[in-house]
Amino acid sequence: MGMLTSEFDINVAKRVWREEAFDEGMLIGMQEGEQKGKLEGKLEGKFETAKNFLALGMPLDFVSKGTGLSLAKLKELQNDIIV
Repeated sequence: MGMLTSEFDINVAKRVWREEAFDEGMLIGMQEGEQKGKLEGKLEGKFETAKNFLALGMPLDFVSKGTGLSLAKLKELQNDIIV
């Protein structure tokens, strides 16, 4: 009977370990997703601000300094703006 109890305990321990590993993986995935979403939101905000400045005719270097976006990216955005 002692052998069955040990095998049972090992199986229970393995199941608990798998569940904890799964929970930890889910938590990490959720945190990474949240962080990615925040970064994407910040970048989208920079793009919108840059588009607004460009639509007002602000110089590219001014917009670049204000938003932190590269001149190449600003030129792309400038092409997307319909005036």
